[in-house]
Amino acid sequence: MKNRLLIISSFVVLYLTLLLLLWIVNYNKTEKPYGYNEFHKVVSLSPSVTRMIFDLEEKERLIGITSNSIDEKCDIEIIGSYVSFDIEKILNLKPDIVITTEDELIVNKANILRYLGINVLVLPSGKDFDSIEQNYITLGSLFNKKDLAIKKISLYREMLHLIKKTQQQGKVAFLVSGNPIIVAGGRSYISKILKDAGAINVFENSDRLYPLITLEALLTKKADAVIVMLNFDANYLRNTLNDFKSVSFIYKNNIFVSDDKNLPYYTPRDYVESVKQISELIKNIKK
Repeated sequence: MKNRLLIISSFVVLYLTLLLLLWIVNYNKTEKPYGYNEFHKVVSLSPSVTRMIFDLEEKERLIGITSNSIDEKCDIEIIGSYVSFDIEKILNLKPDIVITTEDELIVNKANILRYLGINVLVLPSGKDFDSIEQNYITLGSLFNKKDLAIKKISLYREMLHLIKKTQQQGKVAFLVSGNPIIVAGGRSYISKILKDAGAINVFENSDRLYPLITLEALLTKKADAVIVMLNFDANYLRNTLNDFKSVSFIYKNNIFVSDDKNLPYYTPRDYVESVKQISELIKNIKK
């Protein structure tokens, strides 16, 4: 009788153990939301991600960043550049998570880290303020700073609203390169900034992000002003177009250099600063 009870008890214990194991397996397979674990050691492969983490007052979590990410000096390990980071160096840092943005070249390399067992979070590419706002809130949630993220987003939106109240309008061509001439098309991130700054992008209808155009195509658009990113490009345009005195932006000297160090970064703070700077340039257009 005792042996029978012992056998039954053993089967019951085995059955319960199997149920527990099945539950653990299924639980581990369940996709947990980001923020489920505390990520104390973070590597950022994207300068924009790094700047957002700084803005969320969580820079102490960063153990590895790419070069040219932030303006201030810090002692965080540099793991390479945005397009060429050192995988071995990242592995040696033993991060809890690696965060990057959606770029085909970067994601392919980031997937190697994922294959090697590193937790990787890929955020969507910033296309406008709404998309970078969502990335900002995602990071805030990841570090238990969602309330702060929402509070700061409200502040940045209010700043945009104030800029729009005092802005002027003008037809603008934004050149990311003067030789060859490459402009910001209507689908580009820069075009969204131009719009919020009060500018009408004369290449708004272009179906390419940054189309390569001819000098004739630029002249026929009859822009009130041309904005370039480098003094070199501004001087090149002035010298090249010196004979086209009938073109408005030439004879009125409406060729401006955007000294905008925020433009390369897809963060709420940098977006607002870029809108502010472009808005100030547009106010200087002579009509």
